[in-house]
Amino acid sequence: MRRFNWLYLASSLPFLLFAAWGAEYGASWIYLAPAALCVVQFFFPTRLGWGLVTVLYGGAVILYTGLALADLWRLATGEPLDLFLDADDSAWFLVMLAFLYVLLVGLVVSSPWSKQGGQRSGPAT
Repeated sequence: MRRFNWLYLASSLPFLLFAAWGAEYGASWIYLAPAALCVVQFFFPTRLGWGLVTVLYGGAVILYTGLALADLWRLATGEPLDLFLDADDSAWFLVMLAFLYVLLVGLVVSSPWSKQGGQRSGPAT
């Protein structure tokens, strides 16, 4: 069993959270599919699954970092803000962004092609 499999369970948490929020609007299935991919990846890790999960989180990190930088630019130029409207939402957004960064770094480090992400070192059994 790979050492970093727990990352896939952790990576399903944001999707499950978004699915719970989206259930009120009938949009939970959109988030349940990637959450299921992450859970299946925990039990049956594959290179394709690793690539899909990594691309999902890479895209999310790029998107949310871009939104944060755009909002910081609006703050600097005196335009109305979109993300950083109040302290609670700003803190929640930054915590979620940090969580996404940690998961993405963990997924990249756990690459099936790297020594760290592959099987444990030692004799083959």
